[in-house]
Amino acid sequence: MMDIRANGEAERAVATVKGLWKGGGEKTKALLSYRATPLECGYSPAQLLMGRQLKTTLPQQPVTLLPRWPNMKQFKTKQRQYKANQQRQLCFEKKKKKTEVRKLS
Repeated sequence: MMDIRANGEAERAVATVKGLWKGGGEKTKALLSYRATPLECGYSPAQLLMGRQLKTTLPQQPVTLLPRWPNMKQFKTKQRQYKANQQRQLCFEKKKKKTEVRKLS
């Protein structure tokens, strides 16, 4: 059985890549910039996958290209907290909309 949330995350990733490619530039550079850009957690997708930053067209210190894995337990804890906070915010916004509709009636 598939997890609905996992499917949504995959669909969002596909939509992000399609949006990058619509710019008309080079597709490989667009993917490189996406993979090297840090997410909300502070790590880029490449760092989470390979444990190091990617070499981009921007100048970098060679030490930043050495493998250095993030603390995965701490990362997963922060991700769970972030998702729980998003869920609480969503529930709050839904309740707020319901009360606004009642006031207008």
